[in-house]
Amino acid sequence: MGRTHFCLVPRGSSAWTIHLYESFFFGCIPVILSDYLDVPFQGIVDWPAFSIKWPENNVGHELLEYLRGIPLRRIADMKRELEEAACFFDFHRGWGLSHQTNPYTPYGRYGHWIKWKEEQVALGTDCPYVGHGDGRTLETCHRSCFERSCNLVNFNTQVKGGDCVLRRCSDPAQPSLTGGADGWQVWSMVNETQRQCSPYHAIFRQLNQRYWNRPVNHGPFWK
Repeated sequence: MGRTHFCLVPRGSSAWTIHLYESFFFGCIPVILSDYLDVPFQGIVDWPAFSIKWPENNVGHELLEYLRGIPLRRIADMKRELEEAACFFDFHRGWGLSHQTNPYTPYGRYGHWIKWKEEQVALGTDCPYVGHGDGRTLETCHRSCFERSCNLVNFNTQVKGGDCVLRRCSDPAQPSLTGGADGWQVWSMVNETQRQCSPYHAIFRQLNQRYWNRPVNHGPFWK
């Protein structure tokens, strides 16, 4: 699946099928072949931007010719949109970030500093080492990170003069953390999209949407 532009997503024993979720993580554009499937998070996720919903009765040569005729530029755009929306279907992301924020961060337009649990550090390959920063205070450590274009710091106040380790994570909203690190704190900088991009956050937004307004529906088919 990961080597193709499109993934066919036929209905299963019901309108729902697990292949729809799989397409997000294989990176292939889902072609939904289930007339009665009501895709989740409409109004939050722009489904027509990265997927195709095709009538079951028209599956055949017509569908093949349509897919062949999609320009490569549009395929690239759809894959980019698919990658950006994948976080709404990653249930490992938890309930959305609600950790303590740095009250004096001067980088609001770039994101917000989020504090993870103490006594932990980020050491995984998803957060490669950038360098050491100014560890005198947490604020100087964060400033060093900003100046070095990193997005996560391991900060230790128990070391004389402080210690500030700078890292750049592929996903600062979900770093791999290692426990048992006495005196260390982990802070990562995330933007508002990263903070809110989780399935649980989308569920609560949609419930609120249903309460106040009629939910958005993209219609029976799109392409």
